[in-house]
Amino acid sequence: MPKSEVTVSELVSIIGGKLHGDPNLVIEKFAALNNSCFKNATFSSSIFITNEITECSASLLILGEKVQEIHTTIERRTKNGLSTIVFENPYLFFARASAYILNKNRTLSCKIVIHPTAIVHDSVILKKGVQIGPGCVVEAQAIVGEFSVINALSFIGKNSVIGSNGYFHPRSTVLSNVIMGDNVILHSGSVIGSDGFGFVLNKQNIWEKIPQTGFVKIGNNVEIGSNTTIDKGTFEATKISSGAKLDNQVHVAHNVSIGENTVIAGCVGIAGSAKIGNKCQIGGAAGILGHLEICDSVIIGPMSLVLSNITKAGKYVGIYPLQTDRDWKKSSSIIKKLNSLRNKLFRAKNR
Repeated sequence: MPKSEVTVSELVSIIGGKLHGDPNLVIEKFAALNNSCFKNATFSSSIFITNEITECSASLLILGEKVQEIHTTIERRTKNGLSTIVFENPYLFFARASAYILNKNRTLSCKIVIHPTAIVHDSVILKKGVQIGPGCVVEAQAIVGEFSVINALSFIGKNSVIGSNGYFHPRSTVLSNVIMGDNVILHSGSVIGSDGFGFVLNKQNIWEKIPQTGFVKIGNNVEIGSNTTIDKGTFEATKISSGAKLDNQVHVAHNVSIGENTVIAGCVGIAGSAKIGNKCQIGGAAGILGHLEICDSVIIGPMSLVLSNITKAGKYVGIYPLQTDRDWKKSSSIIKKLNSLRNKLFRAKNR
């Protein structure tokens, strides 16, 4: 069987689910539901049988347990020689199965490979299976864990520690004194350990830089998107806990703490010393002010601005509805008057 192929029964044995139809059908890849064919797998998270599901000719279709008329669909597909897997979360099955197909028969060599154009200091510790790509620089006293792949033009600074099975896309930058766990993915343009934005105004009204002497600590199974920046702490650590996922162009300022399994969408800005709990979801382009605390299991809508602590789990949205320019000017005029109106009501109430 070619490298990228698996059988339906193999996927069930690895991931689970209830199989209906031919267990020996071969799957090469996943495809979109409306563009799938023989040797493809696809999925639907809908609870209704749609035309796309009815007409689907993929060798394997993953459906949820609560799909209406599922038995009729399964019978039809089985008669046509196709397979169906019923799984509690088809999207999760897709994620696990596609990753399994991509990595199937991947051989991990214990040999350390350093491209001739890479610069690796003599004091660096490279553990088995490490790959260092073209033009990379690894500075003194750094440690790179087993089977980590550092792609072209990436940089690892002094005294930084990279865990096992890390994967750095080209042009990733890890500055000095960064500590990373296992299975960390950095996408191109990410910068970890840059100086925090710290300045003090002197008597001449000139900004003087505050030295940033801290570090960044990243847990296991963290993924950091392209052009995302994580500043090091002023004295201690900026912390990204295990399982956190950061999208592209996110800025995490100095001394910020992000909890386990929190996901942060693109263009979010988090100011210094903010603390975000576990299992939070931060929508795109949201802003979080410095020194605030957000408890566990909070969802913040896109474009929202967090101005104060959040102490109760739930969904929070601070987006003003889109309006025409003319309507916005009317609304903003009312908003400006709200405080004086409140004061008038208060005085009237207390007469």
